[in-house]
Amino acid sequence: MLLASWAALVVACGGGTPEAPPPNESEKPPADPVKPKLSKPAPSITKAKYRKIQNGMTYDEVFSIIGEHGEELSSNQIAGIHTVMLMWKNPDGSNMNATFQNGKLVQKAQFGLPEGVEEPPKTKPSSEKTQSVTKPKPNPQKLSPEELAQKEAERKALEAEAKKKAAIELEKKAAAKLRLAEQLIKKGKTSTGQSWLEEIAKEYPGTKAAETAQQKLDAMK
Repeated sequence: MLLASWAALVVACGGGTPEAPPPNESEKPPADPVKPKLSKPAPSITKAKYRKIQNGMTYDEVFSIIGEHGEELSSNQIAGIHTVMLMWKNPDGSNMNATFQNGKLVQKAQFGLPEGVEEPPKTKPSSEKTQSVTKPKPNPQKLSPEELAQKEAERKALEAEAKKKAAIELEKKAAAKLRLAEQLIKKGKTSTGQSWLEEIAKEYPGTKAAETAQQKLDAMK
């Protein structure tokens, strides 16, 4: 009897296992913030710009196309020719190399450049950067008399080789005109052939073809 009364009292008083209170919204862990996506830096040199760059351009003209200065890889001066090699490199490693001689572009090469789009020309570079390409840099190292003599000998050898090649080319041109003059004379066009002989003797002095042309002119008098 007492046990039944106790059970009824517990039920009346709301006995039993109590339920846990609902979680506080303010105690929930914050959500992970959304990280912004970083955009890749735009390339400074592209194939579109590369195609615009042509041999014979000055550094100013190349800069106006690319819009950035190149990194100097090497610089030297031999026989009065100042050669500078520069590189433009993109963040992804693609790049363009350019070689200037006495301030003029003579060679270019590229590796893996993106296609890119046509862009308007940029402003010209500062005069300080232009002078570093167009003017030879002074050599801070003092050369010994032996080294100076060696460089002078190399310079003379290069000049002699250049003169030899020029003389060979001149002789080839004179010989080709001489053959044409001889063919004209054989075909009966004596007046035209004689004019060619006179031109050869005048424009190619010192060549074998000029000597032969003068001999033929003397024989025609």
